[in-house]
Amino acid sequence: MDFTLSERETYFRDRVKAFIDTRIRPRDGDYRAQQQAGDRWKVLPVIEEVKAEAKAAGDAGFKALIEGVDLTERAMLSAMERHGVKKLAPEGEKFDPNFHQAMFEIPNPDVPTGTVLQVVQPGYSIGERVLRPAMVGVSKGGPKQAAEAPVEPGPVNEQAEKDA
Repeated sequence: MDFTLSERETYFRDRVKAFIDTRIRPRDGDYRAQQQAGDRWKVLPVIEEVKAEAKAAGDAGFKALIEGVDLTERAMLSAMERHGVKKLAPEGEKFDPNFHQAMFEIPNPDVPTGTVLQVVQPGYSIGERVLRPAMVGVSKGGPKQAAEAPVEPGPVNEQAEKDA
């Protein structure tokens, strides 16, 4: 189904406005916004899709649309960050299955195994709750990552031992 540029702009503008009016400016305070944000962030894929399609088209007429989408995305992310939503861009970090979804492995002997080398799609979280995991490419074939050493107890407190 093909849409004209003005139809896409209208659709995108209406989705962003509805999202901001109903979820970014909640009537019952920040707590309710955080509780509802998990189900109401669905406009983000629209922004990413419009930007990707406009860049793929390569038409000079889309240049202004791309700039507008970039500005809108930055404004939306800024507004969402004020309400506790954070963008996950884990490139170079250790793979964490709680926040990342591995899409493929990249053979690279220079990088420790399990390091995120490429972010296919950024993820989002609110507090410790993952709204959408980041879709990533993970390294393999490199040296193993050093496991964190367990914390050893300090010297024994003899007075505490006597009191116990």
